[in-house]
Amino acid sequence: MGGRDSDVSGQASIFGYTIQSPLSFMLTRNGEGDGPLRITLDGAIEPPAGPALLEWQPRPDHPRGARLHQSGSGYSVWIDQSGWFQIDHRQPAIAIPPSAEPCRREASLWGLPAALCFIERGDLSLHAAAVEVDGSAILLAAPGRGGKTTLACGFLQSGYRVLAEDVSCCRPSAVPLLLPGPAMLRVRADTFAHVELAGTRVVAEDPDRVILSIGPHASGEGRAVPVRAVVVLGASTSEPALERVALPEAIRALWSLSFRLPGDVHRARCFQAVTAIASAVPVWSFRWRRSFRGLTDAVTAIASVVGD
Repeated sequence: MGGRDSDVSGQASIFGYTIQSPLSFMLTRNGEGDGPLRITLDGAIEPPAGPALLEWQPRPDHPRGARLHQSGSGYSVWIDQSGWFQIDHRQPAIAIPPSAEPCRREASLWGLPAALCFIERGDLSLHAAAVEVDGSAILLAAPGRGGKTTLACGFLQSGYRVLAEDVSCCRPSAVPLLLPGPAMLRVRADTFAHVELAGTRVVAEDPDRVILSIGPHASGEGRAVPVRAVVVLGASTSEPALERVALPEAIRALWSLSFRLPGDVHRARCFQAVTAIASAVPVWSFRWRRSFRGLTDAVTAIASVVGD
């Protein structure tokens, strides 16, 4: 697999980690993180015994199912068409399986396996895309098929940097931070036919989605970006509407879009992170028709919240 060199030189980063690996990856960003994340290849990962902690069935917005298992002091994750990943979230380190489709495997790697590591670090995993406007991050939060990737494409077309396309790593510090995720977009085929995304290239195609890598010039470095606003997306049949959300509703919305592990301790940590972020930055509701014709207007309306 060709791509950015991700050896111990520390020139590849993702989610605030410096990637250390004998492998190379095509979806990382340049620069160093706060600490190392070791990625190794292991062709003998043993399937864990016992029931899954969590399980995701295939669905239109996520066509590949997944299972999360406790495995000793770490986790094992099965992802359809990618295989088993072994996660030592305390090191942190991830062992990945051999694959004839390394790009799809890499896209899987930077999803749940990486999130298990940064959650252990104290960060929040939010179902959101993120874009950079005037040096600040705007999170575009929504469930599957909520328009996140389409809007992220619109921002990229308008010259903004895409920081995350589906999973956002948020740090609930005094000034909340977004730690950029993989430099990629997984675009539905109908969306791909309507957008022109300079600085990207197709690295894999599925029947319903096209996986694009975002080149180094457009992706930028992986350093943390202060969060200026969270925009919760919704559908509308009328004109686009952007409204500020009161704190209790903002907490409920972010809680529903956060990923958390089972157990009271994990739920408490997640709630604290959600509350800290919702209390520190404005949360907005944006309802629109999700049409390609109105994409530029949607980008302009959302970008305006940075100036508020």
